[in-house]
Amino acid sequence: MEKPEILYRGVKITYDMLKDFKFYGTTLYPPNPYQIDENGRKVVGDGNEYGLYMTTNKSVALGAYAKVSTFDGTIIDKSITIGISPKEDVRIPAIGIVYKMDTKNIDIRKPFIKSSLKGHYNNGFEGEEFIADKVDKDSYKITDIIIGEDILHDALKIDTKDILKAEKTLKEVMEQRKKHLLYLVSYLKQFEPNKRFLFKKDEIEVFKELFGEKGVLYMDTSKLLLTSSKSCIKYLFSFCFNKNSTDLKTLKYIESLNKRLKNYSNIKDIMKLIKEDIIINEQKKQKFISKNNSSSTLSFDNKNNMYQDILNIILTKLKEDENKNIQMVEQIFNVTINLEGKDKDQLLKEKEIILNKIDDGYLEELIDSKTSINLKSTIFKIYNEQIEKLKENFKENRYRGRL
Repeated sequence: MEKPEILYRGVKITYDMLKDFKFYGTTLYPPNPYQIDENGRKVVGDGNEYGLYMTTNKSVALGAYAKVSTFDGTIIDKSITIGISPKEDVRIPAIGIVYKMDTKNIDIRKPFIKSSLKGHYNNGFEGEEFIADKVDKDSYKITDIIIGEDILHDALKIDTKDILKAEKTLKEVMEQRKKHLLYLVSYLKQFEPNKRFLFKKDEIEVFKELFGEKGVLYMDTSKLLLTSSKSCIKYLFSFCFNKNSTDLKTLKYIESLNKRLKNYSNIKDIMKLIKEDIIINEQKKQKFISKNNSSSTLSFDNKNNMYQDILNIILTKLKEDENKNIQMVEQIFNVTINLEGKDKDQLLKEKEIILNKIDDGYLEELIDSKTSINLKSTIFKIYNEQIEKLKENFKENRYRGRL
């Protein structure tokens, strides 16, 4: 037998096993006790030879031995499930780990395989399997660590170049995921089981936005400015959740807006989408009335109320942000912003002076670039709106003068 220079081994561990798991500096042994078959041989549970299994094909270690599914995770609360077909538990994910073995100082052999399992040799992959009774601490290193996906998070690969750092990162991420999943379980307890049975993909997407890796509920949205469509969606999630945490209809609608937006979208795009939905819903309502004169239109009315409420939340927040920016400009640059009673030329001149002050403030490091952009945007907006108002008043007065 030609001895391969390199072999790979994959294993799966649970969150509970992580505490005592050794990533380096320890001899590896077969993980489970052996059994004795009818021929008096040491075997593992499926009847194959007992030993530490390894493969010449890394794909086997990654795609079979270390491949984790959601079902490998640790259930947090058996009484809390989502959906009915299929039923989904809330689980802390399992972890897949792949070792690379230098066989120079390892005694390896080909395992005997139970005749009924020979068709599954090496899990159906190309390559060969070998076993050893042990692998000493200087003959292996961990090359891959993969945290499995769970109901809130995607699978995550941990960088293993520095194994000490990798172990620390892994444990931090797992504790964070556990914390997020516990939040979710606590939240789900607000719903009756028959309600949780109805939860589908839409609800799970909402849960990810609320409790996932960058969950909205971990942010201080009181300091969030509506400077982009992304920040607006996060604010809406937070505001509506805090107002009524079990109102999944509104939260699902916000998530639908999130999915319809593109990378270059802005707050005006969000408001445009909502206004379009109001028009479409009203058209459906009128069509429904024409066919069902005596039927209730409550569902259509409730939708439009929801759309309008969300619009009002955005408008109110935008006005609050605008007022904060005006106050900041006045305080930092010692100016008073009063737009009333000024003509177009005065407004243009005053706007230019304030914009220059903001630029100077950025250069003098009184404010950062993001704040500078926000303040300038507000100044542009309020002065331009006042100038447009003067134009409209002028047109209206001219029209009245002709009558």
